[in-house]
Amino acid sequence: MKNILVATDFSDNARNSAIYAARLACCAGCRLILLHTYSMADVVAENEDSKPCIEKRRQAKMDELAHELHDHYGVSVTRLLKPGFSADEIPSLARRVKADVVVLAFSSLQQLQSGETTTTLLATGMPALLFVPPLAVFTQAAGMAFGQEQYGTRIAENSLLPKLKKVYGTGSFLQPHQPIAAVGESSIRNDVAIVSTAAPVKNPFIAQLQPHQLLVLFAVAATSIGSGAMDFLSDESNLSHPILVLRG
Repeated sequence: MKNILVATDFSDNARNSAIYAARLACCAGCRLILLHTYSMADVVAENEDSKPCIEKRRQAKMDELAHELHDHYGVSVTRLLKPGFSADEIPSLARRVKADVVVLAFSSLQQLQSGETTTTLLATGMPALLFVPPLAVFTQAAGMAFGQEQYGTRIAENSLLPKLKKVYGTGSFLQPHQPIAAVGESSIRNDVAIVSTAAPVKNPFIAQLQPHQLLVLFAVAATSIGSGAMDFLSDESNLSHPILVLRG
């Protein structure tokens, strides 16, 4: 990994996701790119006299956050402040800087499932989206739990996963609906946790996950990603597991 793009609106949840991303970047040895977007509607909403005023205020917030992340975690931080809409600017910038992962904060499953920015990003086919809930804390070697709509070779073929395994380590098997034998290669079966997102998952299953374990979903459609997340995280008490969405 070389670049992690973090979208921020300077909310508490967004700050937590930026800290999570900074700690991940520190462990992975990559650069952090902070992006904040705004529209003229924001100028009116904040009772600013002009576009330069809102740019100055938000640039100051961006600088403060960037310095905090650099000072505390020693990561290289690039700052970008752009007029426009997040749903347009995030995928455009992600492609331009060749971001390996795009990090977004979410405070509820409703946001994850139906938020305009999230839906647009999934539709544009971003290769890796990391959704960080408000209670998530980055923990090195916390492990990963994999979810797929269909079993196959996606885990073995994904180029990002070997790099993430060096940071997160591996996890235990979670298999409420499928036997281990149904999973592809033995090398994969021995070092990752695998579950099926096709069947409903209830809280007793969620309880098997380790604290702050990274949840990885493979999907080809935004709707299946949303429903998979809803299966995994069914109430606010479970909002400590970050969700990484990988295109199959």
